[in-house]
Amino acid sequence: MWEIDLKAQIFTFLLSLLLGGAFCLVYDLFQIFYSGKNKLLNAVADISYFIIIAFVNFCFLLVASNGEMRLYLVFGEIMGFFICKKTVSRVFSFL
Repeated sequence: MWEIDLKAQIFTFLLSLLLGGAFCLVYDLFQIFYSGKNKLLNAVADISYFIIIAFVNFCFLLVASNGEMRLYLVFGEIMGFFICKKTVSRVFSFL
């Protein structure tokens, strides 16, 4: 019979929160280096950010949930992104 390991799910949810925060910090770094410059450079930076984040997200889901798409992990990443955006990212906006 299949068991639901609550501790493992909580741990992976917390990891997804941290990963979402890391995605936000990487996005802020991309904004610092590429904002206000050439439009083509901004487009290349956005596309490269998307590719990097998609690859890291795929690897995380592959390791954390054996490749199964879990909604609570995606929700945790989104929550972590927005929590970081509302708190830690304000420091980057002053730089």
